[in-house]
Amino acid sequence: MSRTDSSTIDHARIAEVISRVVGSFVARGQLRSDEADDVRSTVTLRVLRQFEEGIGDLRSVDDYVARMAINAATDVLRGPVSIP
Repeated sequence: MSRTDSSTIDHARIAEVISRVVGSFVARGQLRSDEADDVRSTVTLRVLRQFEEGIGDLRSVDDYVARMAINAATDVLRGPVSIP
């Protein structure tokens, strides 16, 4: 494991991983294209922000990015949360 920082980030690879994960939700009919665009944007911003702050040791950047994309897509599927 090695420290991951913003100077070692492959932006194209991050975009590829996010698109692959989000694309699988679209292919299964779980996300509309506008929702997929929102998820891609949200995850990209979150990932870049995390890397800018320094996220420490990672075994796999791809796995980390994929998990963030899955979580964001799942949040959309759950719908808005109302706080009583």
